[in-house]
Amino acid sequence: MRLDALGDSAVVATLGTGIDPETVSSVRRLASAIASARIAGITDIVPAYASVTVFYDPHAFESSPGSDPFPALCAAIEACARHAAPGDADGHSRLVEVPVCYGGALGPDLESVAEGAGLSPEEAVRLHCEPEYLV
Repeated sequence: MRLDALGDSAVVATLGTGIDPETVSSVRRLASAIASARIAGITDIVPAYASVTVFYDPHAFESSPGSDPFPALCAAIEACARHAAPGDADGHSRLVEVPVCYGGALGPDLESVAEGAGLSPEEAVRLHCEPEYLV
């Protein structure tokens, strides 16, 4: 896990580099562990595919007036990561089907997208619809 400052009131905990189920699971576990810890001064927890951004009130993490709060928050995030067990994330997932219209008035760019990719419109639609997307 890499911890980086995002301005003066957020830390980004990077857990991976791509979109894969294992990294997403790690992100969910860490976000859940941070939320469960109810750390005073954390104002928001934003999970993404490979990272968790933790927004905080810098004054809540100052050890003395004017001190750097970043190390204290990083220590709190690292403690949460150490205690995040594989079963800690809510584990609930579901398949959502999103209706999509291709071509015509509702998809006027289908022809140009397909042409730009060297595909027929039918092949472009098939390639877009075929996979399940992890979100």
